[in-house]
Amino acid sequence: NVAAIMIFLNGAVQAAMERRLKMKKVLEMKKRQKSSQLVYFEKAFEKLDAEYKELKKRQEIAKFIYEELQLSPWNISGEFIDVHKRAVGGAMMKLTGIGDPSGVGEAYNFLREADSRSSKVASSNNDGALNAQIKKIT
Repeated sequence: NVAAIMIFLNGAVQAAMERRLKMKKVLEMKKRQKSSQLVYFEKAFEKLDAEYKELKKRQEIAKFIYEELQLSPWNISGEFIDVHKRAVGGAMMKLTGIGDPSGVGEAYNFLREADSRSSKVASSNNDGALNAQIKKIT
């Protein structure tokens, strides 16, 4: 699942960045102290920097794949049908963003926009369905 990989990579990139910054601070401190072990800290920083850059590259690739999957015809058609025909979740369609074929906001985008009201609508629909079932039982 690309979304799960995106979550994992976001955490990994954040952790790598934090390790890199900590090592950079230690390296600067060792440079000021003119430590004899400076070479080892420089190598460690270089390794952490390379790890960070590799994870950042993987994150960008995963983001690209995720966006391309969102723009696939089967996903866009399904999103459009769910929102306009089935009225699933009270969602709306995005008007701008990655799905805009014009690239300047002059065309439609058929990706679903999450609506903050959807949770309220869904819970009220569930309450109504629950009440109807209770009436049937009693």
